[in-house]
Amino acid sequence: MPEPAERARLRAGFGAKLRVARRNHGLSVPELARRAGCSRSLIEQLESGRCRPTAEAVRHLAFAINPDRPRSLAYRLRRAAGNSLRQDTADGARRWQRRRGRATLSGHGPLETVVARSIALHCRASEAKSAAWALIESPAFLRNDWMALAALDLLKQGEAAAKAAGVQVDVYIGSRHVTYNGHVWGNGNYNRWPIKPHRRSPVQQYEPCSDSQD
Repeated sequence: MPEPAERARLRAGFGAKLRVARRNHGLSVPELARRAGCSRSLIEQLESGRCRPTAEAVRHLAFAINPDRPRSLAYRLRRAAGNSLRQDTADGARRWQRRRGRATLSGHGPLETVVARSIALHCRASEAKSAAWALIESPAFLRNDWMALAALDLLKQGEAAAKAAGVQVDVYIGSRHVTYNGHVWGNGNYNRWPIKPHRRSPVQQYEPCSDSQD
């Protein structure tokens, strides 16, 4: 634990900036902890100056707060930490990667807005096409005009969503990888773990909290 003087400096500098950024994005301490995949007590210790931040903690917390512009926030937090910023060990860096992966897999971890929108549209397209396929495969399909009309409407909805979604999205979380592709016909198995990408389609590759963002 930092000495009293360092603790006060961290609380007034790093802790204050972290708290302001969190509140500016409408996040409570428990919400930020869930998004970052860490404990609530760690956030509280960092904001109160009772714990020295590490480089990986800063990077992952910045992404959890603002996934669209994490690097600029991380830079401000590192400057506020000053000489109190600790470098991570290899084990520490891996722990943060695992936390990030757990948060994303649980649905709490954020994604960039443009990526999240594209994934949501791909899912919507796949769901619509799966529903249409279920109607087409029904034994009663050829005997019911309403089924044909409903299937056609669902297909149109699916195509519109897929067009709005753009290219296939491949999300990588550690050794895991999931593909979202609403352009492909099938029964909606786009969210199985692991799944190979459809290489015939253009691909947008995305890894949450990667160094290439912002």
